[in-house]
Order: sequence, then structure tokens, then C-alpha cells
Amino acid sequence: MHENNDTSLDMASDPKMLELLIENARDFAIVMMDTEGRILLWNTGAEKVLGWQEDEIIGQPAALFFTPEDRAAGAPEEEFRAAREKGRAEDERWHIRKDGSRFWGSGLMQSVYDNGTLRGYLKIFRDLTARRQAEAALQASENRFHAIQNTNLDGFMILEAIRNDGGDIIDFRWTYANEAAARIVGHPREWFPGRLLLEAMPGNREEGLFDAYARVVETGEPCTQELRYDHEGVHVYIRFMAVKSEDGFAVTFTDLTERQKAQDALRESEMRFHDLADNIAQLAWMADATGWIFWYNRRWYEYTGTTSVQMEGWGWQSVHNPIMLPGVLERWKASIATGDSFDMEFPLKGADGIFRPFLTRVCPIKDEHGKVTRWFGTNTDITEQRRSEDALRRHQDEIEAL
Repeated sequence: MHENNDTSLDMASDPKMLELLIENARDFAIVMMDTEGRILLWNTGAEKVLGWQEDEIIGQPAALFFTPEDRAAGAPEEEFRAAREKGRAEDERWHIRKDGSRFWGSGLMQSVYDNGTLRGYLKIFRDLTARRQAEAALQASENRFHAIQNTNLDGFMILEAIRNDGGDIIDFRWTYANEAAARIVGHPREWFPGRLLLEAMPGNREEGLFDAYARVVETGEPCTQELRYDHEGVHVYIRFMAVKSEDGFAVTFTDLTERQKAQDALRESEMRFHDLADNIAQLAWMADATGWIFWYNRRWYEYTGTTSVQMEGWGWQSVHNPIMLPGVLERWKASIATGDSFDMEFPLKGADGIFRPFLTRVCPIKDEHGKVTRWFGTNTDITEQRRSEDALRRHQDEIEAL
């Protein structure tokens, strides 16, 4: 005997309820079946969703709506059994239309009783294909987003603004961080969601970054900065760009630590080079690939009595002997054109106005492809050498005369 069950329908309680429900529901497929699962009633919504007309579907088994694989697995029988035993059965599955096409449907089946006797089943379901496709597209989009972000070498994070009762931003909460962000900041990805910015990185307040983030949210203007912070005793350098995102902001940042280390190493190397070059006896200088001189050592300025502004580029011509200058220029330009070393003797004027002989040697600095990137030159004062040579020559002349 049927027991009272709030999930089942009793035709004796309201005999017109089913008729009104079936007639007026046009956006839902409503099907009435007997105890054997054969179709008794078929509304307009069922015709719209499933494709069969009422006169061609009445008396047919409801198993027609199930896919072949569900029928083979006994899904129709399982649904009727659940409706009998529990009063109702719910499911979401693929269904079959008259033309053989499939749609994703959400169904509710209820057992129908008349004075305690099971008379059949009422099934109401609707086509959720569009919703399922939208959900699948959204999931695919999210999967692509996560895949792209987690293979991105740049860090990416999303934070939402937290406001007080007065509407002022008092902190930010992380909602997402990719693998690169976790690696750069130094925490696992699962550490970020829900964390407060100032709780995790309180230095953002002192460095003025918190106010910069708040301006991004309030004004919508993007913000780009470079900063250094300490993580477990290690200096980390990053460049980030923050852009408004709903009530928070998204941050893309690049780890510049290795670049900064390389720059620091280069700067230290250049300082050592300059210290060495400033303390050698020769005059020394460097030019770019076109011959434009951009650096001289201290000895050059001490000897010539000039300034960097006077000497920059091709200003060195002012300390050359005007008679010999055309020949020097011709040889120097030929070396620039061919990339060959430059080796020549000519006089240079000192701060005292006296021209003294110098041996000038210039070497090209080339990249891995053999292209000249810089020139490095030295000028060696050979005054004493010339004096010695002249004295030796005079001595030899005296010997030959004797």
C-alpha cells in the first residue's frame, strides 16, 4: 500500500491540477506515463523540446528519450524504481530528440497516486543544452586562462579591495596567483587566496605602494613601478603593472633580480676598469662603433687640461697638430670603415701648450658576429724615447765622424 509521501502526487486531492499544469506549461516538457512507462499525456512543451507530435508518441515507451548507452545501462528502469520507492527522481543527462539529435536535459519524475494506488508517473524536464554549453565554454576559457598564466614567466595576481564602513580602502585580499607569482614572491600558490596584502607584505604601506594600488582602484589609471623587497634575506627586484579589475586590481610583474645582479656586476666591473684605467701611465679613451668618443681616463684630462664637454665626440681634434690632423683623420676613418686596428705616432698638445709625441694604438671590440661595438684606445707619451733615440743617433753620428 502507498504511504503518504510529500514528493508524490495524489490525483484524488486535486483532479484538475495535472490537466492545468500540462496545458499551461509551454517552456517545460511535461509527460504523463502509466505504471509500465508508456506515454499517456504529452504537452506542447514536450513537442517543442523532443520533436514528437502527441498523436505519434502516445503509447510509446518513455525510454525513447534516453540515449542508447543509457538504455543499455538500465537508466530508464532505475529512474522509475527511484520514483516508486522515494516518490520522486531527479537527473541531468543527455536525451534524444525525434530527429536523433541530443540535448542536455534536467528532469524531475514524480510518482502519481489515486486514493493510495499508483497510477503512473509525471515527468517534467527542460532543455539545458545552451546553459551546459555556456558552462563548458566558461570552464574551457578558465582552463586556458590558468594554463596560459601558469606557463607565463611573468607573475600575475588578482587582488580585491577591502573597504571600511566609510568606503575607504583599508587593505587588499589576494584571490588568484599564478605559478610565476608564487615563485617570485616565495610562497606556494595555495598560500595566496584569502591572504591580506598588508598581513603578508607590510612593507607595501611604508614604500607607498599601498596608496598606488588604491589609486588604481579609485581612478582606474594603471600604475607601473619598480621596487626591491627582501624575502628570507634575499633581495628581490621586480617591475610591476597594476590595472583596475572590478573592485580590485590585477598585477603583472617581472622578476628583475637576475637582471639587477647582472647590472650590479657590470657596474662593479666598469668601476674596477675605470679605477685601473685612471691609474695607468697612458692616456686612454673609448669610442662607439662610429668613432664617437664617450669616455676618457683621468690622465687624458690631466695632460690636455680639457673637460669632458670639450672632448666629447670628435672634440679631441683641438689638441692635435693642425698640420698632421688631416692624416690622422684619414687613418682613423679608414679603421672605422674596415674594423681594423689603428696604430700611429703623432703629437698631442698638453695643458702647457707644448706638443709632445705620442704612440696611439686603438683596438676594436667586437661581438660574437665580428661586428665592432666599441673602440679602446691608448696614447703613450714617447718623448723620452724620442730623446733617447735622438741622443743615440747623435752618438752614432759622432762615432762615424771620428
